[in-house]
Amino acid sequence: MHLYIFILSGFVLSTIFQFTNIYNTQWYLLTVAVLLAAGLYSSTFSISIQEARTHVRLILKAITIGVFLKALIIGGILTIVLKNPFGFILGIIVAQIDPLSTAA
Repeated sequence: MHLYIFILSGFVLSTIFQFTNIYNTQWYLLTVAVLLAAGLYSSTFSISIQEARTHVRLILKAITIGVFLKALIIGGILTIVLKNPFGFILGIIVAQIDPLSTAA
């Protein structure tokens, strides 16, 4: 329920302050890149090297096949939505976060 309130409040604020085409501004792209980098770092920070060595095959499958497909799907959608090839970079970053946090 809190997520819906958060989304609704963001929509109301964007309507009040008339935020349009905000995703084309430089500060927005920089903020998204910094937040994604922080998410990537935080998802890998607590991975135990010894435990990762015992699950090398599973990790390699998740990294090679899973991340590649997710990067194509997410990067393609973001490129279409943003109308900017920077979407593929964001797609690659987002695709790496889930397998790494699952591994942790």
